[in-house]
Amino acid sequence: QWGADEARAHPEDARGILAATSSRASLVELMALSLQGDYRQMGPVLESLLNAGAVTDGPDAALAGAMAKALQAERLCALGYPLQGRELAMDATHTSSPRRMTSSSSPNSSWSALLPATSQPVTGQKRSRCSTATCPHPSALHGVLQRRGVRGDGLRRYASRQSRRSLKLLTTGLEALRDSDPQQMFRLCAAMAFYVAAAQGRQLEAERLRADYEAWGERGMHLVNALARDFFAAGQERVARDGNGIEALHASADRAAGQQARFLELNALTLALELGDLTVVERLRGVAGSVEGKWAGAVATYCDAVADAAPSNTCGLATPCWTSRHFNLQHSRIHQR
Repeated sequence: QWGADEARAHPEDARGILAATSSRASLVELMALSLQGDYRQMGPVLESLLNAGAVTDGPDAALAGAMAKALQAERLCALGYPLQGRELAMDATHTSSPRRMTSSSSPNSSWSALLPATSQPVTGQKRSRCSTATCPHPSALHGVLQRRGVRGDGLRRYASRQSRRSLKLLTTGLEALRDSDPQQMFRLCAAMAFYVAAAQGRQLEAERLRADYEAWGERGMHLVNALARDFFAAGQERVARDGNGIEALHASADRAAGQQARFLELNALTLALELGDLTVVERLRGVAGSVEGKWAGAVATYCDAVADAAPSNTCGLATPCWTSRHFNLQHSRIHQR
Protein backbone atom coordinates (compact mmCIF):
# COMPACT_ATOMS: atom_id res chain seq x y z
CA GLN A 1 0.00 0.00 0.00
CA TRP A 2 2.86 2.37 0.84
CA GLY A 3 4.41 1.70 -2.56
CA ALA A 4 1.16 2.43 -4.35
CA ASP A 5 0.76 5.68 -2.42
CA GLU A 6 4.35 6.71 -3.19
CA ALA A 7 3.90 5.87 -6.87
CA ARG A 8 0.83 8.11 -7.07
CA ALA A 9 2.68 10.89 -5.29
CA HIS A 10 5.70 10.59 -7.62
CA PRO A 11 4.37 9.43 -10.99
CA GLU A 12 7.68 10.10 -12.72
CA ASP A 13 9.30 7.41 -10.54
CA ALA A 14 6.25 5.18 -10.27
CA ARG A 15 7.71 2.25 -12.18
CA GLY A 16 10.84 2.01 -10.04
CA ILE A 17 8.93 2.54 -6.80
CA LEU A 18 6.43 -0.21 -7.57
CA ALA A 19 9.19 -2.63 -8.63
CA ALA A 20 11.23 -1.95 -5.49
CA THR A 21 8.31 -2.26 -3.08
CA SER A 22 7.09 -5.41 -4.82
CA SER A 23 10.48 -7.09 -4.46
CA ARG A 24 10.76 -6.06 -0.80
CA ALA A 25 7.27 -7.37 -0.10
CA SER A 26 8.25 -10.63 -1.77
CA LEU A 27 11.29 -10.89 0.52
CA VAL A 28 9.09 -10.44 3.59
CA GLU A 29 6.76 -13.14 2.27
CA LEU A 30 9.75 -15.43 1.69
CA MET A 31 11.01 -14.95 5.23
CA ALA A 32 7.58 -15.90 6.55
CA LEU A 33 7.52 -19.00 4.34
CA SER A 34 11.03 -19.87 5.53
CA LEU A 35 9.89 -19.79 9.15
CA GLN A 36 7.03 -22.12 8.23
CA GLY A 37 9.18 -24.46 6.14
CA ASP A 38 6.89 -24.01 3.13
CA TYR A 39 9.51 -24.73 0.47
CA ARG A 40 6.92 -25.40 -2.23
CA GLN A 41 5.55 -21.86 -1.99
CA MET A 42 9.03 -20.35 -1.73
CA GLY A 43 10.07 -21.75 -5.12
CA PRO A 44 7.96 -19.62 -7.49
CA VAL A 45 8.53 -16.43 -5.49
CA LEU A 46 12.30 -16.92 -5.46
CA GLU A 47 12.35 -17.78 -9.14
CA SER A 48 10.58 -14.54 -10.03
CA LEU A 49 12.97 -12.50 -7.88
CA LEU A 50 16.25 -14.10 -8.93
CA ASN A 51 15.57 -14.78 -12.59
CA ALA A 52 14.01 -11.41 -13.33
CA GLY A 53 16.71 -9.51 -11.46
CA ALA A 54 14.00 -7.78 -9.50
CA VAL A 55 16.30 -6.94 -6.60
CA THR A 56 19.21 -5.47 -8.55
CA ASP A 57 18.28 -1.78 -8.39
CA GLY A 58 18.07 0.72 -5.58
CA PRO A 59 20.19 1.77 -2.61
CA ASP A 60 19.62 -1.51 -0.76
CA ALA A 61 20.17 -3.73 -3.78
CA ALA A 62 23.14 -5.61 -2.31
CA LEU A 63 21.32 -6.49 0.90
CA ALA A 64 18.08 -7.41 -0.88
CA GLY A 65 19.93 -9.54 -3.42
CA ALA A 66 21.92 -11.27 -0.68
CA MET A 67 18.74 -12.04 1.23
CA ALA A 68 17.08 -13.56 -1.84
CA LYS A 69 20.14 -15.72 -2.54
CA ALA A 70 20.43 -16.77 1.10
CA LEU A 71 16.80 -17.82 1.23
CA GLN A 72 17.28 -19.81 -1.96
CA ALA A 73 20.40 -21.39 -0.42
CA GLU A 74 18.35 -22.48 2.58
CA ARG A 75 15.69 -23.92 0.30
CA LEU A 76 18.25 -25.80 -1.81
CA CYS A 77 19.78 -27.35 1.33
CA ALA A 78 16.39 -28.49 2.56
CA LEU A 79 15.46 -29.95 -0.84
CA GLY A 80 18.61 -32.08 -0.95
CA TYR A 81 21.08 -29.87 -2.81
CA PRO A 82 23.43 -28.82 0.02
CA LEU A 83 26.46 -28.28 -2.21
CA GLN A 84 24.54 -25.92 -4.48
CA GLY A 85 23.09 -24.28 -1.39
CA ARG A 86 26.54 -23.80 0.09
CA GLU A 87 27.81 -22.13 -3.08
CA LEU A 88 24.85 -19.76 -3.15
CA ALA A 89 25.14 -19.02 0.58
CA MET A 90 28.80 -18.07 0.21
CA ASP A 91 27.95 -15.98 -2.83
CA ALA A 92 25.20 -14.22 -0.89
CA THR A 93 27.58 -13.34 1.93
CA HIS A 94 30.38 -12.35 -0.44
CA THR A 95 28.31 -10.08 -2.68
CA SER A 96 26.61 -8.14 0.11
CA SER A 97 28.37 -4.99 1.29
CA PRO A 98 30.55 -5.76 4.36
CA ARG A 99 30.32 -2.17 5.55
CA ARG A 100 26.55 -2.35 5.76
CA MET A 101 26.11 -5.98 6.73
CA THR A 102 26.39 -6.83 10.41
CA SER A 103 25.90 -10.07 12.27
CA SER A 104 22.39 -8.98 13.20
CA SER A 105 21.33 -7.85 9.72
CA SER A 106 22.92 -10.56 7.57
CA PRO A 107 20.51 -13.24 6.36
CA ASN A 108 20.35 -16.10 8.84
CA SER A 109 20.03 -18.52 5.94
CA SER A 110 23.48 -17.66 4.63
CA TRP A 111 25.53 -18.99 7.55
CA SER A 112 23.02 -21.63 8.56
CA ALA A 113 23.07 -23.16 5.10
CA LEU A 114 26.80 -23.73 5.45
CA LEU A 115 26.61 -25.67 8.71
CA PRO A 116 24.14 -28.57 8.65
CA ALA A 117 24.37 -29.93 5.17
CA THR A 118 27.77 -29.72 3.58
CA SER A 119 29.91 -32.82 3.27
CA GLN A 120 33.11 -31.60 1.64
CA PRO A 121 35.78 -29.25 3.01
CA VAL A 122 35.80 -25.66 1.82
CA THR A 123 39.26 -24.97 0.42
CA GLY A 124 41.22 -22.56 -1.72
CA GLN A 125 39.24 -19.95 -3.59
CA LYS A 126 35.93 -21.03 -2.04
CA ARG A 127 37.27 -20.49 1.47
CA SER A 128 38.78 -17.13 0.59
CA ARG A 129 35.38 -15.97 -0.64
CA CYS A 130 34.00 -16.54 2.85
CA SER A 131 36.98 -15.49 4.95
CA THR A 132 36.86 -13.07 7.84
CA ALA A 133 37.97 -10.36 5.43
CA THR A 134 34.71 -10.55 3.47
CA CYS A 135 32.57 -11.88 6.33
CA PRO A 136 33.66 -9.79 9.31
CA HIS A 137 30.83 -10.89 11.59
CA PRO A 138 30.49 -14.68 11.39
CA SER A 139 28.31 -16.44 13.93
CA ALA A 140 29.91 -17.47 17.20
CA LEU A 141 29.49 -21.13 16.39
CA HIS A 142 31.09 -20.74 12.99
CA GLY A 143 34.05 -19.06 14.67
CA VAL A 144 34.49 -22.03 17.01
CA LEU A 145 34.25 -24.44 14.10
CA GLN A 146 36.86 -22.51 12.13
CA ARG A 147 39.29 -22.47 15.05
CA ARG A 148 38.92 -26.22 15.43
CA GLY A 149 39.46 -26.89 11.74
CA VAL A 150 35.89 -27.99 10.96
CA ARG A 151 35.05 -25.26 8.45
CA GLY A 152 32.92 -26.79 5.69
CA ASP A 153 33.12 -30.38 6.91
CA GLY A 154 29.54 -30.28 8.15
CA LEU A 155 28.29 -29.99 11.71
CA ARG A 156 25.82 -32.81 11.29
CA ARG A 157 28.53 -35.43 10.91
CA TYR A 158 30.15 -34.39 14.17
CA ALA A 159 26.97 -35.29 16.01
CA SER A 160 26.97 -38.66 14.26
CA ARG A 161 30.47 -39.48 15.49
CA GLN A 162 29.31 -39.56 19.11
CA SER A 163 32.91 -39.27 20.32
CA ARG A 164 34.42 -37.31 23.19
CA ARG A 165 35.86 -34.81 20.72
CA SER A 166 32.43 -34.35 19.14
CA LEU A 167 30.83 -33.58 22.48
CA LYS A 168 33.59 -31.15 23.42
CA LEU A 169 33.27 -29.38 20.07
CA LEU A 170 29.51 -29.06 20.41
CA THR A 171 29.55 -27.91 24.03
CA THR A 172 32.29 -25.38 23.28
CA GLY A 173 30.20 -24.02 20.43
CA LEU A 174 27.16 -23.97 22.68
CA GLU A 175 28.89 -21.81 25.27
CA ALA A 176 29.96 -19.38 22.55
CA LEU A 177 26.38 -19.21 21.30
CA ARG A 178 25.11 -18.56 24.82
CA ASP A 179 26.87 -15.18 24.63
CA SER A 180 26.13 -14.35 21.00
CA ASP A 181 23.73 -16.15 18.67
CA PRO A 182 22.69 -13.82 15.84
CA GLN A 183 22.03 -16.76 13.51
CA GLN A 184 19.93 -18.56 16.16
CA MET A 185 21.88 -21.83 16.16
CA PHE A 186 21.87 -22.41 19.94
CA ARG A 187 18.95 -24.84 19.98
CA LEU A 188 20.36 -26.97 17.16
CA CYS A 189 23.76 -27.16 18.85
CA ALA A 190 22.11 -28.03 22.18
CA ALA A 191 20.04 -30.79 20.55
CA MET A 192 23.09 -32.29 18.86
CA ALA A 193 25.11 -32.17 22.07
CA PHE A 194 22.19 -33.75 23.97
CA TYR A 195 22.07 -36.57 21.42
CA VAL A 196 25.81 -37.24 21.70
CA ALA A 197 25.79 -37.08 25.51
CA ALA A 198 22.82 -39.45 25.67
CA ALA A 199 24.54 -41.88 23.29
CA GLN A 200 27.61 -41.86 25.54
CA GLY A 201 25.51 -42.54 28.64
CA ARG A 202 26.44 -39.23 30.25
CA GLN A 203 23.16 -38.74 32.06
CA LEU A 204 23.99 -35.58 34.01
CA GLU A 205 25.44 -33.88 30.94
CA ALA A 206 22.47 -34.99 28.85
CA GLU A 207 19.99 -33.58 31.38
CA ARG A 208 21.82 -30.27 31.46
CA LEU A 209 21.75 -30.08 27.67
CA ARG A 210 18.08 -31.09 27.60
CA ALA A 211 17.33 -28.16 29.90
CA ASP A 212 19.27 -25.82 27.60
CA TYR A 213 17.31 -27.05 24.59
CA GLU A 214 13.91 -26.76 26.24
CA ALA A 215 14.57 -23.36 27.80
CA TRP A 216 15.70 -21.72 24.57
CA GLY A 217 12.54 -22.11 22.49
CA GLU A 218 12.21 -22.27 18.71
CA ARG A 219 13.57 -19.26 16.85
CA GLY A 220 14.56 -18.58 13.28
CA MET A 221 14.17 -20.65 10.17
CA HIS A 222 12.41 -23.98 9.84
CA LEU A 223 15.50 -25.72 8.43
CA VAL A 224 17.45 -25.31 11.66
CA ASN A 225 14.46 -25.92 13.93
CA ALA A 226 13.55 -29.15 12.13
CA LEU A 227 17.10 -30.47 12.47
CA ALA A 228 17.09 -29.54 16.16
CA ARG A 229 13.79 -31.32 16.81
CA ASP A 230 15.07 -34.48 15.15
CA PHE A 231 18.31 -34.61 17.13
CA PHE A 232 16.39 -33.96 20.33
CA ALA A 233 13.93 -36.77 19.53
CA ALA A 234 16.87 -39.09 18.84
CA GLY A 235 18.48 -38.10 22.13
CA GLN A 236 15.27 -38.78 24.00
CA GLU A 237 15.13 -42.22 22.41
CA ARG A 238 18.69 -42.88 23.56
CA VAL A 239 17.64 -42.04 27.12
CA ALA A 240 14.17 -43.63 27.34
CA ARG A 241 14.34 -46.38 24.70
CA ASP A 242 10.54 -46.44 24.53
CA GLY A 243 10.07 -46.02 20.78
CA ASN A 244 8.59 -42.53 21.06
CA GLY A 245 11.73 -40.90 19.66
CA ILE A 246 11.73 -43.18 16.62
CA GLU A 247 8.03 -42.48 16.10
CA ALA A 248 8.74 -38.74 16.19
CA LEU A 249 11.51 -39.18 13.60
CA HIS A 250 9.15 -41.06 11.27
CA ALA A 251 6.59 -38.27 11.60
CA SER A 252 9.28 -35.67 10.90
CA ALA A 253 10.42 -37.56 7.80
CA ASP A 254 6.83 -37.69 6.54
CA ARG A 255 6.38 -33.94 7.03
CA ALA A 256 9.63 -33.27 5.20
CA ALA A 257 8.57 -35.52 2.33
CA GLY A 258 5.38 -33.48 2.03
CA GLN A 259 7.52 -30.44 1.21
CA GLN A 260 10.00 -32.46 -0.89
CA ALA A 261 12.60 -31.49 1.72
CA ARG A 262 14.90 -34.40 0.97
CA PHE A 263 17.74 -33.36 3.23
CA LEU A 264 15.45 -33.04 6.24
CA GLU A 265 13.86 -36.38 5.37
CA LEU A 266 17.33 -37.91 5.05
CA ASN A 267 18.42 -36.57 8.42
CA ALA A 268 15.34 -37.89 10.24
CA LEU A 269 15.54 -41.33 8.65
CA THR A 270 19.29 -41.62 9.24
CA LEU A 271 18.83 -40.84 12.91
CA ALA A 272 16.16 -43.54 13.09
CA LEU A 273 18.60 -45.99 11.51
CA GLU A 274 21.35 -44.96 13.92
CA LEU A 275 18.93 -45.88 16.69
CA GLY A 276 18.57 -49.38 15.24
CA ASP A 277 15.35 -48.99 13.23
CA LEU A 278 15.99 -51.17 10.17
CA THR A 279 12.46 -50.62 8.83
CA VAL A 280 13.64 -47.37 7.23
CA VAL A 281 16.40 -48.94 5.12
CA GLU A 282 14.55 -49.14 1.79
CA ARG A 283 13.08 -45.67 2.07
CA LEU A 284 16.36 -44.22 3.27
CA ARG A 285 18.25 -45.78 0.39
CA GLY A 286 16.02 -43.96 -2.11
CA VAL A 287 16.19 -40.65 -0.29
CA ALA A 288 19.96 -40.77 0.22
CA GLY A 289 20.49 -41.54 -3.45
CA SER A 290 18.73 -38.30 -4.39
CA VAL A 291 20.70 -35.98 -2.08
CA GLU A 292 24.02 -34.34 -2.98
CA GLY A 293 27.24 -34.95 -1.10
CA LYS A 294 29.57 -37.62 0.24
CA TRP A 295 27.60 -38.09 3.43
CA ALA A 296 24.39 -38.92 1.56
CA GLY A 297 26.36 -41.20 -0.76
CA ALA A 298 27.84 -43.07 2.20
CA VAL A 299 24.40 -43.51 3.74
CA ALA A 300 23.07 -44.88 0.44
CA THR A 301 26.00 -47.33 0.23
CA TYR A 302 25.39 -48.40 3.80
CA CYS A 303 21.70 -49.02 3.07
CA ASP A 304 22.65 -51.11 0.02
CA ALA A 305 24.85 -53.30 2.22
CA VAL A 306 22.21 -53.66 4.93
CA ALA A 307 19.55 -54.56 2.36
CA ASP A 308 21.83 -57.17 0.72
CA ALA A 309 22.90 -58.53 4.13
CA ALA A 310 26.19 -59.78 2.68
CA PRO A 311 29.25 -59.96 5.01
CA SER A 312 31.52 -58.81 2.18
CA ASN A 313 29.37 -55.72 1.70
CA THR A 314 29.44 -55.01 5.43
CA CYS A 315 33.25 -55.05 5.41
CA GLY A 316 33.19 -52.75 2.39
CA LEU A 317 31.33 -50.14 4.41
CA ALA A 318 34.55 -49.01 6.06
CA THR A 319 35.75 -46.89 3.13
CA PRO A 320 32.62 -44.79 2.43
CA CYS A 321 31.78 -44.43 6.12
CA TRP A 322 35.34 -43.36 6.91
CA THR A 323 35.36 -40.96 3.97
CA SER A 324 32.14 -39.34 5.14
CA ARG A 325 33.20 -39.62 8.80
CA HIS A 326 29.86 -41.23 9.52
CA PHE A 327 31.41 -43.51 12.13
CA ASN A 328 28.29 -44.40 14.06
CA LEU A 329 26.63 -46.25 11.19
CA GLN A 330 29.81 -48.16 10.45
CA HIS A 331 30.37 -49.21 14.05
CA SER A 332 26.78 -50.10 14.83
CA ARG A 333 26.52 -52.33 11.79
CA ILE A 334 29.79 -54.17 12.46
CA HIS A 335 28.75 -54.69 16.08
CA GLN A 336 25.48 -56.19 14.90
CA ARG A 337 27.51 -58.69 12.90
